[in-house]
Order: sequence, then C-alpha cells, then structure tokens
Amino acid sequence: MRRIILSISTLSLLLILTACTPSHLYYCYDELSQRVVSVELIYYDNPHPNRVRLHWYLPNRHPNFDFNRVVHMQYLDQAGFSDLFRDLSNDWIMNRLSPQRNAPSGRSIVLQWDDGSFDVISDYHIGRFHPDGRRVRIVGCKWRIQGIIDRHF
Repeated sequence: MRRIILSISTLSLLLILTACTPSHLYYCYDELSQRVVSVELIYYDNPHPNRVRLHWYLPNRHPNFDFNRVVHMQYLDQAGFSDLFRDLSNDWIMNRLSPQRNAPSGRSIVLQWDDGSFDVISDYHIGRFHPDGRRVRIVGCKWRIQGIIDRHF
C-alpha cells in the first residue's frame, strides 16, 4: 500500500512539474507573409533598459511604446520579406517567463501588421503594440537579433 501511494505521489509531482514548463514560441511564416505589410529597421533610444521577469500572477510592468525615442533607419523591400520571415519563423522566441527587458533598446525590427498593430523585435524584448503605442501584449524575447538585422538590412 505504501508503495502504491509513493508511486502515485511521485507521478503526480512529475506531472505537475512538467506541465508548468512553458514552451518556446515561434513566429508563423504563413501568418507573417499574409499579414505583415511593412518591415522597418529602427533605433530605439533606451540607454538603460530594465531587466524584468514576467509571471502570470504579476501585473504587466512594461511601458507603452514611446515614438519620441525612435530613429527611423531603413525600410525592407518587399522582395526581402520572404527571407526575413523564414529566419524569424525558423528561430524560436524565448517565452514570456524568460528574463527580458521592459522596453526595446538599440537596433530593432518593426513588423507592421495589416490591422495597424506592430511588433517590435529587439534583443531581449518582443512586444506587440496598438497603432497609438499602447501595449497589446508581450510576445517574448529574442537573443542575438542583431545577426538577423545584419543579414537583412
């Protein structure tokens, strides 16, 4: 009897621990190619980005997008969309529970969606915003985005 109770307890603990492990996120190539209307390289002036960790039980402490901090650098031609989308969809995004910055910083990619919202992808931060800059949600974070930027811009 003791062995059965111990086995059930162990299995329950394993199930709980593995079920709470967040999965990695990916951009969907088909969604990107059908819904993104423009891609832009920007410089987001955020000299001291704060590192934060999001949890499902904590309020969202990420600020809205500040258009006054943006320096527009370059738009990507439509001919280059496919290669960029392939790179973004083949490479995983760290989930929302990974340590990340509270706002973009430095060179960043802006994906403009057909509904007017936009994603900003920078090192350790990916966020989706309304057209007026209010945050829709945190998508996750991405490490080493500068290599993708160097290949496509």
